[in-house]
Amino acid sequence: MTRPGTIGETKAADGVRQQPVPAAPPADTAERMETIRAEMAAAVEAAAIRVGRRLDRRYDEVLAASRQRARALLDHSREAARPGAREAGHRDERAPAPWPVADLHTLERLLSHVRHSVVRVCFYNLKLFCPSLVDEFDAYVKAQVVANIDQLGAVQAEIDTFFAQPLLEGQPVATRFPRARQRIQEHLGALSVLSRTVRDRLNEESVRRRLAERAPAAIDAVMDTLQTIQNDLDAHRVCVGDAIEAAAGLHQAMMAEQGMRIALEVKPAPRIFGDAHLLQDAFGELIANAATHSGGSTLKICAGPTEGRQFVEISFRDDGRGMSVEERRTCLRRGVSRSGTGEGLPMVVAIVEGQHLGVFEIAAKEQQGCRAVIRLPVKFNASRGDS
Repeated sequence: MTRPGTIGETKAADGVRQQPVPAAPPADTAERMETIRAEMAAAVEAAAIRVGRRLDRRYDEVLAASRQRARALLDHSREAARPGAREAGHRDERAPAPWPVADLHTLERLLSHVRHSVVRVCFYNLKLFCPSLVDEFDAYVKAQVVANIDQLGAVQAEIDTFFAQPLLEGQPVATRFPRARQRIQEHLGALSVLSRTVRDRLNEESVRRRLAERAPAAIDAVMDTLQTIQNDLDAHRVCVGDAIEAAAGLHQAMMAEQGMRIALEVKPAPRIFGDAHLLQDAFGELIANAATHSGGSTLKICAGPTEGRQFVEISFRDDGRGMSVEERRTCLRRGVSRSGTGEGLPMVVAIVEGQHLGVFEIAAKEQQGCRAVIRLPVKFNASRGDS
């Protein structure tokens, strides 16, 4: 006879405990598991659909954000252009980075004059004749060295003029490059003092040797510092082709939805001073405009340098319904649009002409497509207003 042991166990007559056979699961367990599997599969499918819809709407969200930024930029550009705005202390946090394109062109032009027209003539000739002060000194070498020493005052004046040149905000160049100015003043000052000291004593070998040993290092230090300023300016150059390809990629889905394709023809071109994000916004607006309003099948985008490589030209040409005479006359007015906000093309004008000193033109006829052209300067002389 057996007696109950621990819960779920029985004890045989020989004292060995045995595990009971598990009870059979309820009859509806398998059905419940199948139901759970089906619900999980449905949840996964619904999540995939939601993700897909978000991806499909992504270009709309990006475009909306781009247009919002464009409207803010246009508002700021118009406000800054009003007479007396600067005197009234106007300041807007939406303003572009503190490197106006006009300033960059001005700085490069002035720096090129200092480096090539003045400094190199004097410095390189002086450095060139330094070894001859020791090895092959004669009356000719002495005359050349004295002539270049006498030019150091003019070099100092040219460099002072460069750093004192006012920019758009009225601040001198020196405020942009305070360390460079200090370094140049130190080395050019040391070179000037050394040269004046030895100028009238070049017949003494020890004096000539001291000049030959010290002058090249001071000259190199000044030239290297001027090169760092040029490097800083070059860092503000952008590749127009990259901005075009980025804008085209961003709007590819939108174009496909409207039954249009983009044909790109981007040739190598010089880099220009500018803001890559603003240019991408402008290019993207023209692509979106073609997709929304042209009704065409192809948008051809061509980019490359003009003859003489003074400009980089970008054209957007569609084969759609074009514009009427009235539409062409009013298309650049803010608030005027076939079905949009009327902010797009005025924003393009503000970016191209206001921010990048370029030119924006539109040519269009009814049923003959539309062609928009942007020309951005590679070099720009603000004093003459041309390249």
